[in-house]
Amino acid sequence: MFRSLTYFSTGARLFSSKELVLLLEQSRAANARFGITGILLYKLGSFIQAIEGPVEAMDQLYINICGDPRHRGIIKVLDDTIQEREFSAWSMGFHDISEMKEHHVPDFTDFLKSEEKAKEFHANPSVAKKMLLSFR
Repeated sequence: MFRSLTYFSTGARLFSSKELVLLLEQSRAANARFGITGILLYKLGSFIQAIEGPVEAMDQLYINICGDPRHRGIIKVLDDTIQEREFSAWSMGFHDISEMKEHHVPDFTDFLKSEEKAKEFHANPSVAKKMLLSFR
């Protein structure tokens, strides 16, 4: 039994490529220690992340995420118990989609354009999950 969580957030500022690499290195190392897998998408200062792992580890990770000063405005859109992982091969898959256009990925929505898009996904979380899975 695992917990799966998907959230949106806004960076405290735009991240440089170097800062994104550091964030990924830190995340991947911690995730490997605690058995957490997932994917992180970044677009012009905004994030969407799906993470999954053992329930206790996920509880602590979400507390850490909420306290991380590198981002704000966290909107949780999915929080489920799952039997199987969707991103089992990735300690933290990553895509910077700042230059991506709608026609590049099926089910892609300009989801990180505004807080309103995050609210739309909150109302219909299966759309967010489907879009994230297209990057798998």
